[in-house]
Amino acid sequence: MKFGVNLLNFGSGATPSVMGRWAMAAEELGYHFVMISDHVAVTKDVQMRYPVPFYDPFVVLAWLSGITAKVELGTTVTILPYRHPLQTARMAASIDNLSGGRFIFGVGVGWATQEFEVLGLPFERRGSMSDEYLSAILDHWNKETISRGGSRVWTAPAPARSPHPRSGWAALASLP
Repeated sequence: MKFGVNLLNFGSGATPSVMGRWAMAAEELGYHFVMISDHVAVTKDVQMRYPVPFYDPFVVLAWLSGITAKVELGTTVTILPYRHPLQTARMAASIDNLSGGRFIFGVGVGWATQEFEVLGLPFERRGSMSDEYLSAILDHWNKETISRGGSRVWTAPAPARSPHPRSGWAALASLP
């Protein structure tokens, strides 16, 4: 059994010094992983649950990978439709490399309708978009080059973990 903590990367208590101390304390206490949340646009519906400031999960995890050595680092849920899949794949692979293979890639489809609206994304397509994006991310991680938009794209760096970062995407298979 593995134990972890959910590190708050949002709210008035989420400061760089607090987040850093919590991550290092979790590691020193023997926790296996530290997870953080994802939102891109803090709309009213998001703000009610996740108050500002809201630090970007990929930036925070990259930073935490440099101040920790053993604890795994990940996203409780990366909301797949919010970012281009090639950007997400590259950020996740980079963090996995920089951390020595300690990145956990939790994914989901999102729930905040206002956030989807602000980002110009169709809320009703979030499941199918997530399936499409996840496929593109896996291609990016598992192939030296991929074809997107009629162009060849080099994908390096590949994730440090083989075949890819530890993940939490089993629930995606059951989405409509």
